[in-house]
Amino acid sequence: MKKDINVLIVEDETLVSDMIRGTLKEINYNVVGRAVNGYQAVEMTQKLNPDVILMDIKLPDISGIDATKMIYEKRPTPIVMLSAYYNQELLESASESGAGGYLIKPASHSEMERTITITIDRFQETMKLKKLNEDKDKFFSIISHDIKNPLFSMNGYLGIMTEYIDKFSKEKIKDMTLNLKKTYESFERLIDNLLSWSRMQTGMLKSIPKTINLYDIAIKNIKLFQQNAEQKEILIQNEIENKIEAYADYNMVDTIFRNLISNSIKFTNKGGTVKISALLNKNDIIISIYDNGIGISEKNLKILFKIDSKCTQTGTSGEKGTGLGLILCKEFVERNGGRIWCETELGKGTTFYFNLKSGNN
Repeated sequence: MKKDINVLIVEDETLVSDMIRGTLKEINYNVVGRAVNGYQAVEMTQKLNPDVILMDIKLPDISGIDATKMIYEKRPTPIVMLSAYYNQELLESASESGAGGYLIKPASHSEMERTITITIDRFQETMKLKKLNEDKDKFFSIISHDIKNPLFSMNGYLGIMTEYIDKFSKEKIKDMTLNLKKTYESFERLIDNLLSWSRMQTGMLKSIPKTINLYDIAIKNIKLFQQNAEQKEILIQNEIENKIEAYADYNMVDTIFRNLISNSIKFTNKGGTVKISALLNKNDIIISIYDNGIGISEKNLKILFKIDSKCTQTGTSGEKGTGLGLILCKEFVERNGGRIWCETELGKGTTFYFNLKSGNN
C-alpha cells in the first residue's frame, strides 16, 4: 500500500537527503524526486504530483514555510516540515502555511511513518471540509434568489389585489388567489426542504430506522398532491402492495416520496400519468416513481444530485424548482443505506429509483 505513496524530498544537504531517502525506502515509501531549494520544490510539485512532501524548513533561497505557501496556492499537497531542532514559533508558522506535520531530523522510522500517515489523513479531511464548505457557499448563492422569487411574487399578487380588487371579476380574483396559493405551497415545500437539509448538515437530524409501511406513505403523499394533480388532470397510481415494508427512518422516507411525487407532477403534461411501485427483493426494496412527462436533458441529468450546480428546468405549467429536493432525497436515501438513480428519455418521461432495506424479513 505504502509503495503507492510518492514522496518528494526537499533538502539541500545531500547527506541528510540520502538518510531520509534510505529511511523512506526501508518503510516502503516511493521517493519520486529531490529538490534542493524552495523554488525547485514548487516546480517539481507541479510536474511530479507527489502524494506528500518532506520539506526542510531552512533552504538556500526561500524558507520551507514560504515554499509551502506557494505550493498551496498552486497545488495543495500534504507537507511534513523538517527541522534540525524544535521551535514552537516555527511550528506555528509552518502549520499556518499549510504544513500538516513536523519532524525533527533525524527522525526514526516509526516517527516518520506515523507523521506521514497522520499528515496525509489530516490533509484529506481538510480538503473534504474545504470542498464541502465551498459547495455549501455556492449552493446558498444559487438558492438565495429562489427564496426571494416566491416572496416577490406573493407580494406582487397581494399588492395588485389590494389596490384593484373592486375592479376585478370573481373569476379573476379566484384565478389570482389560486396562483397565490400555488406560490405559497411551493415556497412552503422549499422552506421545509431547506430546514431539513440544514438540520442534517448540523447533525441535528438523525436517522432512526424502524419498520415502516410504504403503501401508507405513498397514499399519504398522493392525498397531499391530489389537488395539484387534478388541476393538471394527472392520474397518480399507487401500485405498492399494502404488505410491503421497509426498515428505514419514517420522516426521511416520507420526505423522499413527497419530493419525487411533487417532481413527477411538476414535469408531467396535462392528462399524464404518475406511477408509484415497489419491488421486493431478498434483502432490499426498490421503489420507483415513474411519469410520462417531458423527461430530463442529458446536461441536467449529470448534475441532478450535485449541490454545487443548479439544475434549471421549468415545469409543464411554469412551475419553478431549486433542485434542493433531489439533493435532500439523495442524502436521505444514503443515510438509510440505499442509493438513488434516474432513468429518463427526453420527451417521453422519467423514472426515479431508490432502494431501502427490507422490513419484511
